[in-house]
Amino acid sequence: MKAKTWKSIRLPLGDKSYLQDVYVFVFRTEDGFMMLDAGLNTKESFETLLSGLRDLGYELVQLKKLIISHYHLDHCGLALRLQQLTSAPVYLHENDRRILLFFKEHIEEYPEKIKDFFCSYGVPEKIMKNIVNELYVYKALLLGPTETIHLKDGALFPIEDGYLKVIHTPGHTPGHVSLFHTEKKVLFGADFLVQDEWPHGGIYPHTATYNPIGDYLKSLEKVKSLEPELIIPSHKEPIYEPVKKIDEAISFMKRKIEEIYDLLKKGPLSLAQICDMAFKGYESSLSYFFLLSVGLGYMRYLIEKGLAEEVRKEGLILFGAK
Repeated sequence: MKAKTWKSIRLPLGDKSYLQDVYVFVFRTEDGFMMLDAGLNTKESFETLLSGLRDLGYELVQLKKLIISHYHLDHCGLALRLQQLTSAPVYLHENDRRILLFFKEHIEEYPEKIKDFFCSYGVPEKIMKNIVNELYVYKALLLGPTETIHLKDGALFPIEDGYLKVIHTPGHTPGHVSLFHTEKKVLFGADFLVQDEWPHGGIYPHTATYNPIGDYLKSLEKVKSLEPELIIPSHKEPIYEPVKKIDEAISFMKRKIEEIYDLLKKGPLSLAQICDMAFKGYESSLSYFFLLSVGLGYMRYLIEKGLAEEVRKEGLILFGAK
């Protein structure tokens, strides 16, 4: 690519994520710049963004479009503030806009919804109380933009040296999108694939009927068909052998599906039992929370494939092979 056509700015996540930081991407346009994602809604993140833009020769008022790859707090956090300061339009896929609206309606009671949701699957209440206590500090970070424009799969955004094509890549969230530089074959993948991480597609109260694993597998094949030469994620290092990484991710997910199916033959099992046996270990209450969501994602996939079923026992939802 030409120098300075696009640049990344690394924004801090502090203690809000084990990933430490997140990259937002700045693309030069004819009349200013377009940005992919908006970091975390903290003072430190905002000041780092302003400083990064100045280093690149931009002022905030030159922001013409803000694209949000997906509605997670480390990607959408500053969107409302940027919208208010610049009046730049904010683009978000409709599937994740529904998540934004869910949070706006249920933000106060959301931690308790999390507890009740996972306890119904047999996760011990003591564990969920620990998780909920940690989740309360995140409520203030979930503010979203007031108005959004629907990001449509296949839409093109002109930048200085070509076009960015919107690729709907659901799985991590229902509305997750990546941006594909059509001339350079570079995918700005957000959380689609991250170096040294396996695909995270989980289920929460706001996505209770979603099949993230099914969508993720389709998205991996979809991106593979584009034959990208480079994937630049929002966390960690670029992926220089993207097709190889995609194949590894697909193989991992299929092995995990088979492994969980074999476990279910010993069932019925609770969600906690499945996660403890299939994923083996976690570092904190929050990492266990994400693990539970992923485990539930795999269960939804197996159920929709006709390989597993829910078993009601003593008021709890357990799972067994079908």
